[in-house]
Amino acid sequence: MFDKYQVRGQIVRLDQAWVQVALRHQQHEGRDLAPTVRHRLGEMSAAGLLLAASLKFDGGLVMQIQGAGPVALFVVECESNGTYRATVKLRADAHVPHDASLNDLVNQDEKGRFAVTLVPARAPAGSGRKAAASRSALTVPYQAIVPFEGDTVAEVLERYMERSEQIPTQLWLAADDHAAFGLLLQRMPQQGGKLPADFDDDGWRRVTTLAQTLTRAEMLQLPVEAILQRLFWECPMTPLAQRRPSFACTCSRDKVGAMLKMLGQSEVDSILAERGEVAVKCEFCNNDYRFDAVDSAQLFADGIAPRTPASRH
Repeated sequence: MFDKYQVRGQIVRLDQAWVQVALRHQQHEGRDLAPTVRHRLGEMSAAGLLLAASLKFDGGLVMQIQGAGPVALFVVECESNGTYRATVKLRADAHVPHDASLNDLVNQDEKGRFAVTLVPARAPAGSGRKAAASRSALTVPYQAIVPFEGDTVAEVLERYMERSEQIPTQLWLAADDHAAFGLLLQRMPQQGGKLPADFDDDGWRRVTTLAQTLTRAEMLQLPVEAILQRLFWECPMTPLAQRRPSFACTCSRDKVGAMLKMLGQSEVDSILAERGEVAVKCEFCNNDYRFDAVDSAQLFADGIAPRTPASRH
């Protein structure tokens, strides 16, 4: 927090937490994935964690960019505990040039959309609605969808923040295959019309001007402490809470089993007759879940996804 300037900031740098996602997106459905797609996903991952860090409830945030380009969907899911997962969906036979911009990827028809969904955590069984509400300020999912506006992930996010929170916001994002970085600055509204005695009305311009000097190489190579010192060494700052983001996928065999039950036994039996097993791959972590005829019979008999050797997940 830049108290003197009424400006707050958040900064994130992902190393191994991003590499685990990047390695899983070297290919897509057997094809090499263009680095520009992977790096935009890295920028979205950093941005999603920046937004999720401000959640005032126990739950998560889902951020999506979708449109009619070769990339049908970018999606990042972040939890309030600092864990996240991310993936992309490509259209069949889509060709992605290695120098394609974000507009080229998802907004070729100018009808792209950006969406943020806030999802409260599920209350434990038997806890009741009142108990769930006491732990969370959000009790039902909330979604905001805005038109795709901007040439970069940062610009799209800035337009969204202007529309949703109506707070001046600027972002700096960068990603390669080894790191993902994000810096968010917001000009805070006056609290009750009162300002600090040493308030500097020019502080927002000063802080954002300093941030504009940040280079892509610095974002991807320097620790956050070094970046803050290099940019704002003359600006009095108050550090707030810190956390260590990590990659974590929420998929499980039980969840896949529940999905198969929703398909229905006749549909599952049809797949088994054709292929001998039902195979489902998680698009976020690439884990394979396989159900044979015995697994299916037990699933529909008692509703429990049978335990299998670790090699079969």
